[in-house]
Amino acid sequence: MTFVDVLPRMPNKALHCYLLMIIWILLLVAGVYKFLEPKQKLPEPSVNAELFHNLANDIKTRRIFKICNFPSEMDDGDEGVIESRKWAMTGLIALIRHGDRGPLQHVRNITAVNCGTEETDKFVSYKSYLHNLTATGRAPWTGPGPFHDFPVLPTHPHQCQLGQLTMQGIHQLLRLGQILRDSYLQVWPKLATLTPSEVLVYSTRYRRTFQSALSFLYGLVPHETLTKLTIFESQSMNFCFKDCGCPVTDKLWK
Repeated sequence: MTFVDVLPRMPNKALHCYLLMIIWILLLVAGVYKFLEPKQKLPEPSVNAELFHNLANDIKTRRIFKICNFPSEMDDGDEGVIESRKWAMTGLIALIRHGDRGPLQHVRNITAVNCGTEETDKFVSYKSYLHNLTATGRAPWTGPGPFHDFPVLPTHPHQCQLGQLTMQGIHQLLRLGQILRDSYLQVWPKLATLTPSEVLVYSTRYRRTFQSALSFLYGLVPHETLTKLTIFESQSMNFCFKDCGCPVTDKLWK
């Protein structure tokens, strides 16, 4: 290749070099700007000093509170939303987990943690409702059957007892039942007039699930209906009855 052959291509190479240099400088400036840009600080979850005054207000505690589900912070979602008028709601199936409970294993100084809850009107009303039923012996859920002599409320108003539902757990399910009631009443008015024969309730045989079911139903169905309801025991943790049972898997499980 001669010098004459190379000479006409020199301007193009120089132009390419200038373009690459400009792009590199722009990328460098953008990177520096991004690095120096102040990051938006997200609000830290607050710690309720009244209920948890014994806990240190440090980073570890705030991380724990990020996953806490306080009743006052619970809100409705897409429940009860029907996008087409072609559909009509004829029933409701609700599968819930128990509310806030104490640890399953012993935790040191657990008695220093306050597992109580705010005494809202709904919470006070629920306690009065249960007191009146149990005092008159009209509570059908704790009679002969799988939940015989089960307490309808946690035995201590503030302590986190091992594996037991807390008062805050009661409040959570009261709030959840009320939210679903308000949401579904708009598309299914029959919810306000359900009779005991139209409500079927199953619970596993644990105090925390039984108490959670009661508080959830108090917020969801009419109170006179709840008074006459029968709560059945679920033998399956997955609530899988004969309609979805599989004999082969049962044999393999054994």
